[in-house]
Amino acid sequence: MNVFRMKTMRSYGWLFLVLLPAVVATGQQPAPAPAPTTSQPTAQPTLPEPERPYIAEIVGTNVYVRSGPGTAYYFTTKLSQPAKVTVVDHKFTWAQIIPPDGSFSWVSKSYVKLDSANPGIGIIDGQAVRIWAGSEAVEPMRSTSLQAKLNDGDTVKLLGPIEAKGDYYKIAPPPSARLWIGREFLKYVGPAPKATVVLPPRPGTEKPTTPPTATTPAPAPGTTTSTTPVPVTPKPGTETTPVTPDATTTVSTTETPATTPTPEAPKPAVEEKKESPEKIREKELIQQCRKLAEQVIAELNKPLQEQNYAEFRKSLETISKDPQAGNAKIFADYYIERIDAYELAQEAGKAINQQDSALDKIRKDIQKNLADKLAAIPNPGKYILTGIIKESLVYTTKTGQKRYLIVNETGKILGYAIPASNVSESLVTPLLGKMVGLVGKPGPDSKNPMALIEFTDIDQLSDTTVEKPVPAKPAETKPAETKPAEKPAA
Repeated sequence: MNVFRMKTMRSYGWLFLVLLPAVVATGQQPAPAPAPTTSQPTAQPTLPEPERPYIAEIVGTNVYVRSGPGTAYYFTTKLSQPAKVTVVDHKFTWAQIIPPDGSFSWVSKSYVKLDSANPGIGIIDGQAVRIWAGSEAVEPMRSTSLQAKLNDGDTVKLLGPIEAKGDYYKIAPPPSARLWIGREFLKYVGPAPKATVVLPPRPGTEKPTTPPTATTPAPAPGTTTSTTPVPVTPKPGTETTPVTPDATTTVSTTETPATTPTPEAPKPAVEEKKESPEKIREKELIQQCRKLAEQVIAELNKPLQEQNYAEFRKSLETISKDPQAGNAKIFADYYIERIDAYELAQEAGKAINQQDSALDKIRKDIQKNLADKLAAIPNPGKYILTGIIKESLVYTTKTGQKRYLIVNETGKILGYAIPASNVSESLVTPLLGKMVGLVGKPGPDSKNPMALIEFTDIDQLSDTTVEKPVPAKPAETKPAETKPAEKPAA
């Protein structure tokens, strides 16, 4: 086997040496080996970019309409095929649309004034008032997607009962409001029709409109009179001569005959549409609300303790419960809420006044008690200690320096006292057993934890001598005796 393989390789080697010069002479290169094929990812088709705005149809069921271009934004409503929307812009894979039917927004009540002349209409009271995208699944205070900003005097349309959401009004989205939907759920239908905005005339500026009259343009100079047969239509009530088919009527376009103005035909009488009794009743209740509102404001300007809203509340509650109130119920409930706030402030004011009166009484009692105690102390700022002075049975001249004991009326020890060098014992002896006041300074006592006063003066405060107090006199603390050191034996 190895010999056969070697012979085969030797044969192919000779063949290579024979063909190599021919290949070099012709300059041909051997064909490159085909590159290995690898599977490349197919490019995803891009979404169409039609001219905007355009109409698109929903191609799914319960497709979320969101407050912003992304799934992190809360949804505001759901749409299903074959609903249509108006697309005004694109952002990546999201389409910005005009809010569809059923959409709504939120605005704070603090920046809206109710227009009693136009029920259901609110007037913005402020600058750059924020309008938030509304959703039944998100509370107004948690709605964070800003849709528009309105200024003072702008109007908004109120939707539904206004008392249901606390401090916010539910309104129709303003013209500049926009929402978002995924483009994969839209199918292009066609361009959006151009909207023509027609502004209503201001009151008092209406002008009567007359039908346009046909006019014949004047011919250029040098032209002749036209002889084309023109049928003449007689006016009602006038006699005319019949015209034969061969007859022609010559109309001159070079000269305008003088004509007398024809009086306008009387306009047909327009039957005045009568309002229903329910509508008339609603307007009457709205006027009552306006008057009650003025009275509530006048009451608010009075001092806090003089305000009384009971009658106004009763009247407004009657209007709110009226089955024919209509939009008047909105105004009545609004002013009832205001009265609740005013009465709460009134109760808080009464509670504060009561607390102030109680604190003032306590303050006066404290001042009186302090004054009584200070009055009971004769010259309280002069004495460092007052009490009944007695001789100590522990600290005597035999045990060391003599001390005096100061006790109160019950016999409780208040401290010890020693006379200064300028006070003689003859000055203290007549005052023993009497209430005295000591003038001096306290000093440390290494022998006893009780206070030790070195007095420089003593005054008698009472003539009564207290000999035996009713309670048992507490025992004095006897200092530890030290034995003299024994002499060593000789």
